[in-house]
Amino acid sequence: MAGPHSSPKDGAQRGAARVVLWLVLLLSAVGGMVAHVADLNGFITAGFGLVALGCAAALIARHRKSRGATGRS
Repeated sequence: MAGPHSSPKDGAQRGAARVVLWLVLLLSAVGGMVAHVADLNGFITAGFGLVALGCAAALIARHRKSRGATGRS
């Protein structure tokens, strides 16, 4: 939700950040699958997995913050 002191530019920046997170999540998931199928070093596959996990966590945190969730089930 937009606060009393936020501008439309703030909303556009938040939207752009969300798009970037989704794109990085998608690319890291595909990269991890390709690395696994190509039988590359396990550290490379794990690196892609950690990036995907971080993006997913950031997207979930942003969603919960925008919904005003306080830990309720």
